[in-house]
Amino acid sequence: MARLWKSPTTRQLYRLCSALFGGSTQMRFTDQSWNRFLFYSREIRGLSLLHDPMLPAPIACYFDHIVAHFRRQRVDAFPALRYLTCDVTGHRSLITLEGLLKEGVEKLVVSMPLTDEAGSDLDVWRPQLQQLPAMLEAKCPNLTHLEILDILQEHGKHLPLLKGLIQGTPRVKVFKMQPCLNVVSLQPDILELASSYAQLEELSLLITENYDDPVEQLSLPPPFSFPCLRSLELISVEKAPVLMALRACSLPLRRLHVEVGYSDWHKPGQQYPNIGTFNEMIKELVSAICSSPWALQIEDLKLKFAQPQGEPWVPRHPEVISLRPVRPLFQHCSRVKRFELGLQLGHWADCRSFDFQDSDLSSITEAWPGLQHLGLTWGHSHLTGSGLVNAIGLTSRLTFGGALSELAKCQQLKTVHFSFLDARTPIVTPYPAPSSSLEELTIDKGRLEQPAEKAQFLHAVWPCATLKCPTDYQDPETVWEPVQRVLEVLRKGGRVTRAMDRVTRPWSTQFAVL
Repeated sequence: MARLWKSPTTRQLYRLCSALFGGSTQMRFTDQSWNRFLFYSREIRGLSLLHDPMLPAPIACYFDHIVAHFRRQRVDAFPALRYLTCDVTGHRSLITLEGLLKEGVEKLVVSMPLTDEAGSDLDVWRPQLQQLPAMLEAKCPNLTHLEILDILQEHGKHLPLLKGLIQGTPRVKVFKMQPCLNVVSLQPDILELASSYAQLEELSLLITENYDDPVEQLSLPPPFSFPCLRSLELISVEKAPVLMALRACSLPLRRLHVEVGYSDWHKPGQQYPNIGTFNEMIKELVSAICSSPWALQIEDLKLKFAQPQGEPWVPRHPEVISLRPVRPLFQHCSRVKRFELGLQLGHWADCRSFDFQDSDLSSITEAWPGLQHLGLTWGHSHLTGSGLVNAIGLTSRLTFGGALSELAKCQQLKTVHFSFLDARTPIVTPYPAPSSSLEELTIDKGRLEQPAEKAQFLHAVWPCATLKCPTDYQDPETVWEPVQRVLEVLRKGGRVTRAMDRVTRPWSTQFAVL
């Protein structure tokens, strides 16, 4: 039984602790419960002690007493522990963390919320927080994965702490820091700090600020480098830090996820970022990728672009967005197996139109025959599945039969995600050769006629694929539900009837004419 508890969830831990203490608020071990807890603790390799608002009491309260009891008994707490996730919110939590850390810990995920256990600002105990780097250096010499979920808000306050953490954990190969964007200020110099890790292989960062003079900065060579980096994930309100980071990467890079801009970004008193139109952003970033020494090696590429909400982003002229700026990737990044292009359109999405068409999918399959995942998505703010996706989708020329027939040429394809497909036109026969590789097809919105024909196509070409159709508050019953129903009948060996071709959803006729 204990072997099943190698990495229990926070709620499993809470139930265990509550049972051992008999629900008592005194949190005292009996001899029987102590022996039982020792039995479980010897097997546990991963602990997650983050605050869960759904629990009756914080899990950390139990572990404060548990670690203290371990100290009194002079017993090694959780000797097999390798992975630890916890909140650091005050002096007590630091003491508990120190009791859990040990030489075998390889991964630490730490959250430093803006308030402590009593709800006071962290500035009250910030000097105590500076003990954390020395604690990690002394007790976790083998730490290779460090992830920071939340951190002190102002740059001048968290910079000394970050420097100390990086200096105290020199063997880290995976470093991640993506706190809540609207409550923290992270400067581009975090890139240079992260480059201090000589063996860094995976980096994931949020950057909310820009260089003082981005034009001058980009005219100079990067003052840092990532010689061992294999995976880079950046979310940046401005594009200059992203371009600088790409120039600092070397040949081993295999995975690149980049998000430029932020549709919900707004801080009182600050100007909106100057990131240009969608086409300008895409062209500039694609050019930087294609001119890099690692372009030929990249296998996982995700590009997401967003424009902030507000008056400065009302386009003077309607902007036509196509896949044309992306085409250089087909030539320079020939080993791509996973590709996603995402656009967050902001409030003025109706001033933009898409020129996506089936022939674009043909270009993708020819360039990347080994593709395993494809995503072409767009939306308004975070509501990717909103009704606005339908309105913008009308300008897209991606058809259900044409797009999916092209993708069927990729025999290794496993997952596909589209925001919108037009399924009104009949599908050309003969169908492509069947493939059992596709596991999941997700389509957010669209227009639909003859759902039985579309289901028969999917059943014939991708017999093992699951059709997923996200719903939202504007469209609680997705347009693709009739296709899902017919697919279920076909997979159970049933027959398709004429009644199955009836579409009663309003989306099928609402946009009947372009």
